[in-house]
Amino acid sequence: MDVARSPLRRLALDPFVQDAALALAFGVLTFVEIVVLNGLGGYDPVPPPAWPVLAAATIAPLAWRRRHPLATVAAQAVAEAATAVVAGHLAFSGVMLVALLVGAYSAGAHSDRRAQSLVVVVLAGLVPDVAHSLSRLVPGIPGLDAVFPLTAWLIGHAVRVQRRQLAALLRKLTITLPPEDSDDRPSRHRQDREGGQSGA
Repeated sequence: MDVARSPLRRLALDPFVQDAALALAFGVLTFVEIVVLNGLGGYDPVPPPAWPVLAAATIAPLAWRRRHPLATVAAQAVAEAATAVVAGHLAFSGVMLVALLVGAYSAGAHSDRRAQSLVVVVLAGLVPDVAHSLSRLVPGIPGLDAVFPLTAWLIGHAVRVQRRQLAALLRKLTITLPPEDSDDRPSRHRQDREGGQSGA
């Protein structure tokens, strides 16, 4: 049983498997949100006919959010821009919007290139929003929605910094603390000598 469980446990702990499961969960929630809620009476804005393709293009990249965080954000930005052109809006699915924020968070939390990840996230928020605002003559400040992915990136970056500081602290404690046996050895030697002297 243990031999059989070990590969399953390693598979469950694999980051790609976890992220793929997360993407699958987002896909299921999007289906429930659009199909079930729309069947119960609909909502505005109405999802476009191509919503399954747009949803898959937005959510599927999350399976690589830790291995390739910048590519994930870039792929989501392309899907979001396509959504703005095809659907005429960016908010026909709240779950998809959350998926975009998860991608931005992952860029801040898992990318080794801080400046580059910040630029990619800002552009990923600006380009679709500006394209949507200019093509549909939407009132307001174009690109203002980029604040949301930027906030998600800042949270992810803060988590990354805290994680690195904690790892450095643990390494420092491991180096400075002596092994447990080293404290016992002098006392054991003293006890042996005292025992030898008393016996003599």
